[in-house]
Amino acid sequence: MKIFAILFLFIGIVLVIQAYYTNVSVCPKPKTVIKYVPRSVYEDQLSDKQKLTEFYKVMFNGSKKNTDIYTQANTNSDPNPIELEPNTE
Repeated sequence: MKIFAILFLFIGIVLVIQAYYTNVSVCPKPKTVIKYVPRSVYEDQLSDKQKLTEFYKVMFNGSKKNTDIYTQANTNSDPNPIELEPNTE
């Protein structure tokens, strides 16, 4: 009978230790970080004070240096130039 009591005591101790470690080892939930854009910045982006087409004109039209390289490559005296077709995907 004493062996059953010692066995149950040992099993109980093991279960209590296991429950303690699973409770301690649970990672805490990450804190929620809320970021916001101030209203003035948001309104500045939507305002018509500065046209986006004018602002990004250089980016889409390219610089003189890049267009010169492109035109020189296309004015080769190659009788069969390779033509690239636009991507229609």
